[in-house]
Amino acid sequence: MKNLYDLSHVFDENTYHPFGFPHFVNREMFPSHGCRHAVVTMSLHFATHMDAPWHMIEDGKRLDQVELRELAGEAVVVDLSAKHGPGRKESKEISLRDLKKALVDAGLDVRKGDAVVVHTGWAGLFHADPSRYYARYSTLSNETCRWLVDAGVRLVALDVPDID
Repeated sequence: MKNLYDLSHVFDENTYHPFGFPHFVNREMFPSHGCRHAVVTMSLHFATHMDAPWHMIEDGKRLDQVELRELAGEAVVVDLSAKHGPGRKESKEISLRDLKKALVDAGLDVRKGDAVVVHTGWAGLFHADPSRYYARYSTLSNETCRWLVDAGVRLVALDVPDID
């Protein structure tokens, strides 16, 4: 493996989300239970998360049906930050033309079974400017999504709050 990319965000009770901050409650402590146990309440679409196919496809896989090996392996990391990053005045859909151009410019190919990670630069706003992070980010056009499905990619990741 050449590089390992950590796509996770650290979060705590002060981390902003439009549907509310996460709420942590200690339930058990060492003196009473011999261990620590806490409960967190938060949106399922908070911080780094994975949408199961079931989220948007009526008969799609649920998370418990996705095997771990589907989530690890070769990936193509495509940098679209110059055109779709937070420095742009307006966010717009990431067109198939934009994706293909970035792939060609970087000398990358998408093969069946690859993961495709789209870097837009929005992840840098998660803590720095969270209300903006959730407000006007770019996501994939329908045509781009169809092309990725037809190419046989095993997963798509973006550094924005949501893919849909």
